Order: sequence, then structure tokens, then C-alpha cells
Amino acid sequence: MAKAKKKEVKVVAKNYKSVLLDTLVESKSATCMELTKKIQEEIPFLKFESPYKVKAEYVLPTLEKSKCFVNKGDDVWALSDLFLNLENHAFDTLKKNAKPMSYDELTEEIAMKASLHPSDIPLSIDHDERFKLVEIGKVGYYFLADWDFCNDYAFALFVLNKNEGLDEGEIRKSLGTRFKKKGKDCVILLGADPRFREGTDGTFSVFPRLIKRFRKSDVPRSILETIFKRLEEGESAIHLREIGEEFLDCPYPLSNLEEKFAEDLRFSVSREKIKRSKYSLEQIKELKREERKRKKAQKEAEAARKEEEAKRQAALEKEMEALEAQRVQEEEASLPELISGAVQEEEEIENLEALKEKLMGEELGTQEPEVDGGLLSGPLPGVIPAAVAEMEAANARETSSSDDDDLSFLTKKTSVIKKVIVEDIKDFDIENTNVDQEELADYLKELTDHDGSISGLNPRKYDELLCRHLLFKVSDYRPTNPEIADFMVKLARPRMDQIVLDPVCGRGDLLLRVLQTIKSTLRDGNEGDQETFATFLDEQIVGLDRAEFVSRGARLGLSLSGFDIALLETGNSLEDTDILIDEMYTMILGDFCGFNIRELSGYIGVMDRVLSESGESVILLDSSQLHEEAELATLMQERFLIRHQIVLIDEDGKEKTVVHLVKSQDRSEKTKVFRLDSLEQLNRVLDLIY
Repeated sequence: MAKAKKKEVKVVAKNYKSVLLDTLVESKSATCMELTKKIQEEIPFLKFESPYKVKAEYVLPTLEKSKCFVNKGDDVWALSDLFLNLENHAFDTLKKNAKPMSYDELTEEIAMKASLHPSDIPLSIDHDERFKLVEIGKVGYYFLADWDFCNDYAFALFVLNKNEGLDEGEIRKSLGTRFKKKGKDCVILLGADPRFREGTDGTFSVFPRLIKRFRKSDVPRSILETIFKRLEEGESAIHLREIGEEFLDCPYPLSNLEEKFAEDLRFSVSREKIKRSKYSLEQIKELKREERKRKKAQKEAEAARKEEEAKRQAALEKEMEALEAQRVQEEEASLPELISGAVQEEEEIENLEALKEKLMGEELGTQEPEVDGGLLSGPLPGVIPAAVAEMEAANARETSSSDDDDLSFLTKKTSVIKKVIVEDIKDFDIENTNVDQEELADYLKELTDHDGSISGLNPRKYDELLCRHLLFKVSDYRPTNPEIADFMVKLARPRMDQIVLDPVCGRGDLLLRVLQTIKSTLRDGNEGDQETFATFLDEQIVGLDRAEFVSRGARLGLSLSGFDIALLETGNSLEDTDILIDEMYTMILGDFCGFNIRELSGYIGVMDRVLSESGESVILLDSSQLHEEAELATLMQERFLIRHQIVLIDEDGKEKTVVHLVKSQDRSEKTKVFRLDSLEQLNRVLDLIY
């Protein structure tokens, strides 16, 4: 039996400089030879060396070179004031640099002065009242106690000015005028704070998602009571800034302090100053009683109206049930006759199909599939398409309307009984989403001009409400056909490592499908996937629409489906906004049907500007836009590689074109072109492409 190997024990030798420091901290002073003996005791590889050699090569050079040691005479050494007063040196360093520093930065600078390694500096200032430690972006920074850290006040400025960019000079000026934060003691550290971002023009702003998610902190009522007593005792006015500094741990704009005072009838708010209102306490009580009576009357009227509405709904449902029962009885009575006729028709169809296959095998069996060789000559002049076969040679002949086709009699249409399957669509689980129910009810009320009930709301019903009513609220709104939207997203094949943009998101048709596609790829129970997907929702998918009412509906719809996008905003993509960053996006999807040529040209320019190299775009256009304006087609050819073009007829009878673009300097790849007879062929196109 083999002997078990002994486990290796690795001995990590001490640094001889640290041994010298530890020895002198403990003994206050020592001769050079005493220090040499201590070195040989502590450090194994020097244990068997000559003491004189160790002293000459290791100990004495270190003592003479380092500023931490001082010779007291007669070869007696002690620690210098530099090492014994590290806290004072840290204080002097911060004061001289006039900026906060991390622990590593402080020790590194002191170590440079002392000719030591930073690890040899035992700096301990956490309990020194001259310093305060502030954590910024998970990194601790040391401040002097008399410095006023004003990053929160800078954040408050951007909350107040709706996140308009400011340079550091403008920020400092605003901090002085608005919050009285002036001078060298007012310290801001925006570059280290993850809430802020610096633009290419040198201005700072806050990340939009933080502004969107920002919620003001609630102020306790005790503050209002204290201020009321002070005003009653004779103070004429108190500034909100003073109240915030005295009672709150944050600047007053980051709390609901102003709103609380404005709601309380005891106070009047003017120019950010709080004064005693003109109402006496008795008058305030009377006003509150009247307000309660009014709200009670409104509540009773609302309850009565809902009760009446429920009765009407119940009566309508009862009538519908009776009509449905009558229809079922009539269908059951005529079902035997219909089934008999259907069986005969199916047998006739099978015979005709068999005959058709036989004749086509004889007449067409030797022919090659037809090639669509010039479809782009009209829509996109100058592009040479790749040779792509028609969907099916036989299918093309079936749909032909030629009068001299000997097989035309085989295309006779016959009616058969079809089994209708009603899809079971579950209602939204509103309680388990982050949607604001009050906001949703208000939106539906404004959308439909009804009561805004959210009970029984499911994806189909919400979609139908938007399709039916948005046209009357926003004149230029046009929904995207669900089949085409599904096809566009499948053609784009979005991934979680991409940054996706819909510059004209509308009600969020394409955004929803992108999120559903990516979510379907997540591994069950994998926390890493969930965290990455949460980051994707916060930072990597962007929706813009210039109609505020439409974008609100998109945000609510996505939230109902369980997707809370941080960057879904109201804005015009043709104008420069914070949310559109040059060469940032890797995928763009958009439905541009109905836009004029000038706008379309602008959007093509925007896509070229914000797409990164090799970025892709899948867009939907009216074919007439490409036929009538050659300059638009030329612009697309100049800016992008046109990888795929799919021409189809939408449900509204209009011819539309899906174009797959790639931002690439390599234009050697030929465009693949597909012209469809029906939307049912969309999946066949995907099979041919992928």
C-alpha cells in the first residue's frame, strides 16, 4: 500500500521592512545588531547567513534609505515622526490636494514620501474626528470633517431642471445660488458617482432611468408641526432649504417637503418660503368638513353609477346567453346534413388533387423553378438581387389567373366545415406586476371615454382597445399587423447582448415581441440569466414615440406583460436626445409606414448615425415610398448593405416591404428578394433564409 504523501506547507516569508517597523513599534528603539537578530529570527532564508552580511546587505541600507527610521546616535534606531504621525500626514495630504481620496490613494501618496510600499503603511483614521468616510459607487472616500459633500445637491439640481446637461462650473454656480453651497468646502465628486454621466461636450447629467425611477422621500408630519409652532411663535417665514438642512438627511427637492406644506391649509408656500396662511384653525376645520362631505357625495354617486352599470351588463350577458343557446340548437339540428355534404366534398377534392398531381407530373415535371431576377429594379434601383426561387412552382401556378391554363378547373374552391378553436387567453395578473393600477384605470378611462375598469383585462382585450380607440386620440397612429411584427422580430433574431432601439415604437408591438423572444431563451432557475435580463430591461432596450398618449399605452402594456422598460420615453427620434447615442445600438426595428419622404430620409440618417459597425436594422415601409422616390432607395443603398427585401400585401390591401439592412462597408453580398402572394408564406421565407 502506497504511503500517503505529506501535505506541503508553504511558508510565506515576512517582508524584512515590515519586521523592522513592527520591532520598533514594540520596543521604541533598538541597535542595528538587535534589529539584525530579529530579522534572522523572523525570515527563514536569512536564518543561516552571517549576521554581519545580513546587517550590511539588508538591515542597514533599509534603515538609511527609508524616511520612517531615524538614527538616535551610537547606532541606536527609532521610528521617525513621519511614521508615528501618519494621521497628520493623511490630513495634510487631503488638505493640500483639496479633494477626497480613497484609502489606497492616501497610503500610496504617503508611502511615496516615506520610500515605503503602501502595504507597509498602517494607516488608521476611521476613529479620527478630523475625517469622515463617504461611500461613492461602492468605493470609500475620505473627506475632511469640515468639507460639505454636495453630490446629493447636484442630483437635486438635475431633478429640478428635468435632467438638462450642465458643466461643472454651472453646477457649482447653481449650488451656490439655490442651496448656498459655496467655496472650497463645497465638494462634488461626479466622476466617481455612478448616478452621473459625462457627455462628450463636458456637461454632466443623470442617467435617464434614475430620473424615471426617482421617488421623493416622504416627510414625517412631526416636521410640519414643529414649523407650525415656530410660525405661531412669531417667525415670519422659513426657507425650505433651511428646513431641509435642519430636519432631513437629503436636500429638500429630493423629498415631498414642498408638497406637504402646500397641501396643509395652515401654511402658504411662496418662492420656496413657508409662511402662516390666512386661515384660522376654525376655518380650516370647516373647510375640511366640507371637503369630506364632497368626497362622500362623489363616492356615493360613483357607487350608484357602477351598480347601475353592473345591472345593465348582467342584463346584456343574459340576453347574449339566450341568443347563443338558440344558435347552438339550430346548428345541432342541421349538423347531420352538413356533415354528409362535407364528406362528399372532401372525397371529390381528394380525387381532383390526385388528378392534378398526375397531370402536373406529366406537363411540368421537367421544368426548373422560376427565378425572381429583377424585383428590385423598381423599389431599389441599381441593386442586383440574388437568385431566389419562388415559394413553390406549383403554388405559383395555382394562384395564376391565366385563362388558357388547362389545369384551371382544378382550383375550384369548395366549402367544408372547419372546426373553430377558441384560444383560452388568461387575464393579466395585475396584482403581480409593477403596473400602477390607478394610472392604468385613468388611461383606459381617457382612452375609451368610459369608466376605466381594469377587471377582466387580458392581452387581446387591451390590444383591441388600443386598435379601436387610439385612432381617435392620435390622428397619425397606425398599428403594425401582428403577423408582420412577429416575422420582423424573427428575421432580426434579437439577443441579450445587443442594444435594441425602436425609434417609432407606437404601442410597443415590436418591443413586446423582442422581449418575449429573449425571455424564451433564459434558462429556468438561472440567477445569472435573470440578472442579465434585468440589466437588458434597464439599459439595453429603448423605445421612443413622439405621441405621449401612445407611449404611455406602450409602457402600461409592457408592464402588464411583466416587462418594465426603463428607457421607454416620449420623444422625436429625428431630434437629438440623451437617449440617442452615436454608434451605440446594434439592432433597430421600426414600422415606418405612413411617414412622408422627408421624415423617412431623416430616420435613415438617424439609423446610420446611431448603429454601430455591423449593426442591423429590420424596418417596414410602404412599397409606394420606394417606387415613387428613387432618392430614398438610393440613400438606403449608400448607407447600408441591403441583405433581404420581402414584398407582401398587408390585410389592408396595401403593398408593403420589409427591408433587412446591415451597416457594413462590405457590399459584395447580393440582396435576396422575396415577393409573397399571402402572409401565410412568411414562415416559408424564414425557412429559406435561416
